[in-house]
Amino acid sequence: MNLTTESGRARILLVDDVPSNLRALADLLSPYYELQFATRGDEALALLKQTPAPDLILLDIMMPDMNGHAVCREIKRGVETRHVPVIFITALDEATNQILGLEVGAADYITKPFDPGIALARIRNQLRQKFATDLLRSTTPPSSENRFRAMGLSWDIAFQGRPAFQLPDRQGLAYLKILLANPHQEFSVEELVFLVVPKERERLLERAKPHIGQESANFFRALTETLVANQMLSGNTKPSPPADAAMQCVNLLRQDGLLESDPLDAGDDRERFRKSVGNAIRRALGEITSYDPALAAHLRYPTLRLGYRVIYQPNPALVWVF
Repeated sequence: MNLTTESGRARILLVDDVPSNLRALADLLSPYYELQFATRGDEALALLKQTPAPDLILLDIMMPDMNGHAVCREIKRGVETRHVPVIFITALDEATNQILGLEVGAADYITKPFDPGIALARIRNQLRQKFATDLLRSTTPPSSENRFRAMGLSWDIAFQGRPAFQLPDRQGLAYLKILLANPHQEFSVEELVFLVVPKERERLLERAKPHIGQESANFFRALTETLVANQMLSGNTKPSPPADAAMQCVNLLRQDGLLESDPLDAGDDRERFRKSVGNAIRRALGEITSYDPALAAHLRYPTLRLGYRVIYQPNPALVWVF
């Protein structure tokens, strides 16, 4: 029934502000696991700074001062704690609450009142996965690759051998990926928006129709949507040659003056794009700072220049895996 580590039984941290809930969990788990207890979020975070760290955290959501979602965010930001799985144990069973819990990094949910057999099975599953991951981490040499990879609804990011981290999907990360994949190439803000934001791409194509015709607009729309979906914003490891085709599409529109704003035609759009692209990238850099300040510092001026034209100029050159 119980899972063990090299030093003995697996250790579980129980976090709940209601003593009766802690007692019920302790009665269920104490025959199999070593237990730690906290009644507040800040107390739990303080315990996590001690060694050895727990192998699993069972975390209540509804707590005063610092709720479970905030505690989980802090756990996943910590280099030494982000690998510890978190299971929320809560009476909140609405789908929106469960989605929010998973988005902040929880591995699973157990809804109160819980079935003891199901709760133990979910706990065992998370511990098995955690121990397997620990074994893989201990036997895999550190990688020095620079990685910026879209993985469905999240991004897997690593920089110069430091621990990898994951971020939820953000528009700013999609802009950054295009820039990292095309170092030393200037992009107008119109071009970045065209490649990343489908709604704005459609508006730009509609604006271009009088110049290029309906048939060409349809061609550019279909080509760009296919190539962007499959390459520019996907998890594929090579940005070319398919991504080059998307850039050729942009270049053709650029040559016709359709992605370099005419002040009489799209001056307001260009200023709006400058603000939206810049703000999205800055928000993404703010999130990156929480996990890897060195990467965030790398992606600052003068390596990354923002404005009406945006460019990534690493010196020395870096190789990124996408």
